Amino acid sequence: MARTVAGKALTEQHYRSQVGLRALALQDYIKLWPLWEGDERTFRRLVEAAVVLARVYYQLSSSLGAAYFQAFRVAEDPGGQAPPILADPMAEDRLISSLYETGQFSLQRSLDAGKSPQVAMDTALTNTSGAMSTHIVDGGRGTLLRSIGADSKAGGWSRVTSGNPCAFCAMLASRGPVYLTEDSAEFEAHGHCSCTAEPGYEGTTWPGRSREFHDLYNEATLEALEAGDLQRGTSNDLLNAFRRRYEKQRP
Repeated sequence: MARTVAGKALTEQHYRSQVGLRALALQDYIKLWPLWEGDERTFRRLVEAAVVLARVYYQLSSSLGAAYFQAFRVAEDPGGQAPPILADPMAEDRLISSLYETGQFSLQRSLDAGKSPQVAMDTALTNTSGAMSTHIVDGGRGTLLRSIGADSKAGGWSRVTSGNPCAFCAMLASRGPVYLTEDSAEFEAHGHCSCTAEPGYEGTTWPGRSREFHDLYNEATLEALEAGDLQRGTSNDLLNAFRRRYEKQRP
């Protein structure tokens, strides 16, 4: 959590701004959806339009991230200067691959599984919307991680979630401040993820429910170890152990 009341308010406002931007982007994406008639040719048409749309909103998300970083730094006043650094341009090839996986290929998998064409299309809409939103909000997340990484006063960053995040995001938030290493250069995000990052300066505490998630993670890990559920030692084992514990107390 930010050291100042103003910093905390800025973090909350930034999170809401990114969520609002994502909502606007998805409203526009749904307007493009009728371009796809279920075949590969019209899906290419949808993808071409979606990439143009995502590019615009990605840049807006990046600008929001830069404005937040600058204002947050003024509020927290860690000393020195560190101008915001915008994220690299959107990786359009990754978005295209993601849209095909969650769209055209998802449709075929649903049909092969015996789903009706309407259900298959609805599933594809949900999945491609998730891909779009994740890539768009990556603009703000990328800007924050680059800006924090170049700030000599920043010790790292913390994950900012909603008040009731999914188990995956809650587990990542349980790490608290992520220190600046090569492993922290990427922001892990799933489809529809709206999490963002808060810069960490000297005296910064954990934002939101991160400390609660940290304690829950430790309890879940100990419980799973005693039950012998972590013998393989994989990250999925840890996530599943945390998810079981988390869902028991989730509102």
